[in-house]
Amino acid sequence: MRQLSICAIAILLVAQFVSAQSIPTSVQAAEAEGAAYVRSTAPAYTPTAFTSPFTGSVERKCTVQPSTDATNGALRSGEIVMRTRVIGPWGLKADRPHKILWLPLHNPYEFRDTLLIRAVRIDNPADTFRLSVPNWAYGGRAHMQESGFPSEVRFPTAGSWIVIATAGSDWGCFVLPVQPAMR
Repeated sequence: MRQLSICAIAILLVAQFVSAQSIPTSVQAAEAEGAAYVRSTAPAYTPTAFTSPFTGSVERKCTVQPSTDATNGALRSGEIVMRTRVIGPWGLKADRPHKILWLPLHNPYEFRDTLLIRAVRIDNPADTFRLSVPNWAYGGRAHMQESGFPSEVRFPTAGSWIVIATAGSDWGCFVLPVQPAMR
């Protein structure tokens, strides 16, 4: 009986790892993944990124960037807030590096996790990328409860991209417009 339980646990862990490595190719599939993704209780402290104005939802739904940047680049989906310039002259361009700050609800200073970013272009599911961000940063000792994952993301081609970010039990999905690179 004990061997059977150990095997069952191993199969569950492998299944969760495999599903976290695959990339859903539609918003519906991404949101189904979010609904099934493991959840944790809320932390004792809520970072200000989760109480400040943002575009998006506290639900595990894919956030679509609006046509105006009303919240100065703060997008929320589920337990992840991302901050970057998405639209306009400094917005996302294909084959260019973009600084993006990912803020999980569970502070990486306390909950030591790695951020995993998985992305797929909606109209061409062969265009994908994965990025693991193991290093987190914070704004000094007074801001240890406000830490996140700074990253440099490069979208290989123009189009609409589904971007799923996870850190531990925190999950978020964003549908981002990537413009053609200007030469």
